[in-house]
Amino acid sequence: KENNKLMTLTPVFAIAFLAYIVLIIFTQGYEIFPYFLKLWKTIITGLFFVLISYFLRFFRWRMLLSNFNYYPPIFKDLSIWISSLAFTATPAKGGESIRCLLLKKEFNFSRSKTLYALFIERITDLIAVLIIILININLVLQWKNEFAKNTNFQPNLVLIFFIIFIFICVFLKKTLFGFIKKNNFQYIKLLLSPLCLFQAILLALIAWSLEGLSFFLLL
Repeated sequence: KENNKLMTLTPVFAIAFLAYIVLIIFTQGYEIFPYFLKLWKTIITGLFFVLISYFLRFFRWRMLLSNFNYYPPIFKDLSIWISSLAFTATPAKGGESIRCLLLKKEFNFSRSKTLYALFIERITDLIAVLIIILININLVLQWKNEFAKNTNFQPNLVLIFFIIFIFICVFLKKTLFGFIKKNNFQYIKLLLSPLCLFQAILLALIAWSLEGLSFFLLL
């Protein structure tokens, strides 16, 4: 039944993709395609870095699940993980929690445990990005000075980081900590072990750095 649905939707996706390509060609193709021809080696290199980044992030997800002795078939797990990325644009990527529902449906995994793993995934992403910002703080300050020369906007980094910190605290209080109170704390303790956190942050740090490197090469 699901295969029949997929077969029905496949032509729709194909037509939509072709329509998108035609739209690009007739609107911005004259600007975009010369860059493709000029930068195709760089684009392939960038895609390679991005693919490695996604592989590392998926490996981190598998590692987090292993703390609960969950070892779903790798290709099925990969399919579910990639599917959840369709909701990346939701606030705090909250829509990716559909992953927990799919794992419950396919393997009867506890939604509480997989949701814990998803929270840790988001938190380690946030920590990794903040580390990257701090490592490149001189470049950020340079951007602030250059931007201020050409505009009337004066970004205050201290204020920005303060707002981010407040947002994190509110987010944790209303979601993660509130959720923990309603469930068993021993589950989250497994994910908050120093080794688990270190590995998850390290993988996130490498993954997001590779995506940044890809963007840098294109620039």
